[in-house]
Amino acid sequence: ALLIGGCAGAAFIFSPGLGMPRDWDLFALAGPPLVMCAIYVLVGSPEGTRCTRACSLIVVAGLLTLLPRAVIFATPGLAIPAIENYSNLDIAKSGSTRFLLSNYLESVGDSTAAKALDSVWVSVDPNSFAMNAAVDSASRIDSASLERVFRECIRRNPLNWAAWGNLAVIQLGRRHFDSALYDLQVADGLNPYNASTTLNLSYCYYSVKDFAGAEKFLNEAIHLDSSILTTSVLMFQADLYRDSHQEDKYVTVFVQIAQRSDAPSKYVRGWIEFLLKKGEYQKAAERIRQALGVQIDTHYIGDLLQAYPELKSYLSN
Repeated sequence: ALLIGGCAGAAFIFSPGLGMPRDWDLFALAGPPLVMCAIYVLVGSPEGTRCTRACSLIVVAGLLTLLPRAVIFATPGLAIPAIENYSNLDIAKSGSTRFLLSNYLESVGDSTAAKALDSVWVSVDPNSFAMNAAVDSASRIDSASLERVFRECIRRNPLNWAAWGNLAVIQLGRRHFDSALYDLQVADGLNPYNASTTLNLSYCYYSVKDFAGAEKFLNEAIHLDSSILTTSVLMFQADLYRDSHQEDKYVTVFVQIAQRSDAPSKYVRGWIEFLLKKGEYQKAAERIRQALGVQIDTHYIGDLLQAYPELKSYLSN
């Protein structure tokens, strides 16, 4: 009777539509009966065979309850529809779930399904629609207006991690690092698997000269999504290693930047001059040809030839 009453309470008092997906662990059908069974053992203090049977019942009931869920969420074909169903029960408060599912679809190469998923949910979620519209027009809107939009999204849904993250970007731009750090910590707590949020945390810690924290979050961001390693992020990484006096790491990243096609001129020039000092004229000549007209000009090449006459024969080949 106790178990039946627990199931009935979970089904009719705690509505799954209210509890899932964000609070399913508190109000799932399996929880109350198992808890009540455990209370029966503890309060009733049965002894001998009765206690053993009761404990065995708890273990078996728990396995029977959790095993199907484990199978479902370990099987992509079953897990994706289940996650979509849970998210649709509470669209406004399942942003992190949608993001994780979209990321998974991208990771397995199904970008079409990921974009379709995003577009459907954005169209039915007024918070996402308002925020995305603000982000799309950010270059034409002043930061104060953007801030009002993001704060309104947070007021409607405090679990909107993207709104917290975008609000932090505004605070970073204003150099309000304490406020930015708070907003980013909230965003990271709501959705700890977002590389952009983690990278912004690294920027924030670097700005307050907490280089250890900056390096930690930068490494986490790269681990989450290696595609964030654009030239600008590599330049930030180089600055971080330089300012934290990690010379070997700084040189390694400096070389990575210098070899990229969109590297700033100072990195390309530094790499070429480093190669020439080492006597590696062939490599220097190859990089000069690649960078000519983009990062360096003929006047700079003339200066190099004056300093390193041997370079001329390599450039002529």
